[in-house]
Amino acid sequence: MAWRTFTDAPSTVFRSAGHLNSFRAAIVAGLRAAARRYPTDPELRSLVRDLHEVSGNFAGLWDAKGQPQNEGDQLTVDDPDLGRFTLDTDVLTVEPGDLRVVVLSAPVNSPDASRLAAITG
Repeated sequence: MAWRTFTDAPSTVFRSAGHLNSFRAAIVAGLRAAARRYPTDPELRSLVRDLHEVSGNFAGLWDAKGQPQNEGDQLTVDDPDLGRFTLDTDVLTVEPGDLRVVVLSAPVNSPDASRLAAITG
């Protein structure tokens, strides 16, 4: 997810500029926390080094060492059958550990909720 977010890899999921900035800051904070927990992990160190080299956005956030604002996140999905729709996202962290659960939701009885239901069954 970090690589896709900072290298602008193709995706059918989009965020507004404000949500993308918050999301990127949260990704960096998560990677920084993981680097503190696993300082000798070679794959994590490699990911951070590679992102630092290929993404000015990542490098700026990593070097700034700031804390992300805890803002709500939204993403827009572009589904070939259902069209575009926007979902709220919440990330729950299971402690202790590194497991994260992403919860996608839409307002009840909204067109976006109907589209989400069509995908999730």
